[in-house]
Amino acid sequence: MTTAQGGYPPVHRWVKPGLGPTPTTGVVTIAWAVLCLLVAHRVTAAALARALAAEHAGAGRSCLRRGRRWWSGPALAQGLRSPACIRVALPVLARDQSVVGALDTTRRGPWEGWLAGRVIAGRPLPIGWAVIPSPWPKGRFRVTTLALSQQLQPACPTEVRWTLGADRGLPSARLFAQVRQGGTACSVRWRWRDWALVDRVYAPVRAHLAAGRLGVGQRTAATRGRGPVEQPRVAAAIVVSAAVVTPPRHQQTPGTARARAPRAKPHAPPHKHQQGRTPTPPSAVAQR
Repeated sequence: MTTAQGGYPPVHRWVKPGLGPTPTTGVVTIAWAVLCLLVAHRVTAAALARALAAEHAGAGRSCLRRGRRWWSGPALAQGLRSPACIRVALPVLARDQSVVGALDTTRRGPWEGWLAGRVIAGRPLPIGWAVIPSPWPKGRFRVTTLALSQQLQPACPTEVRWTLGADRGLPSARLFAQVRQGGTACSVRWRWRDWALVDRVYAPVRAHLAAGRLGVGQRTAATRGRGPVEQPRVAAAIVVSAAVVTPPRHQQTPGTARARAPRAKPHAPPHKHQQGRTPTPPSAVAQR
């Protein structure tokens, strides 16, 4: 498909209402960038330049310069972009489908990206995101997570109730307090070493399981946080599941297993004699 077949007017009519008070020149630029992205399916300057109609930009070098200028222009604030994306995404949901927001991180080379969006047809539609260098600068992980969830909450219409879902590693007492203060429910996975107050005992989840205060398939009232500003008390409930998640069929191939092996090796628990480091092999004299 070419840009002429895709059509600039339909894309312009779709993009313009969501940009609000953006200047006309900026709306035109964004509409062309979206159209070329739909045609090229890639975000590199060369791919966008090839997708751009030559009669609108002149020679090939002019197309390349124009594609590069798109990414060097002023960025759109998420406070303007996220509400427009949510309004477009909500009608796609089925009437009986609950509104769920997903929050997760992904690593791309030297960068770590935070993605937050609505779950539609079993897949998240990114609506807000943030990026920081990897490895993470000290103190930036929690601040970035809180800022992204704080931007996402006001963007959702007030008459729509939704639930925030996140994987282990993201939960914290401040995140729970911020989400509950905005009137949003949340369902977040906890790690075994996360601490919680259950039956007036403040201990890790693993200790609660060993003591029998938590049972598989039971919903147990708990409290997250000790009370200070950094750890506010938040009422919650813990549900322990013994279900084993089976990967989708397309992720059960030998190639996927080989790709996962290097990523799983650094997270494997060390042996007791290693104490978190790799020991040096014994010398020939010691082996004798």
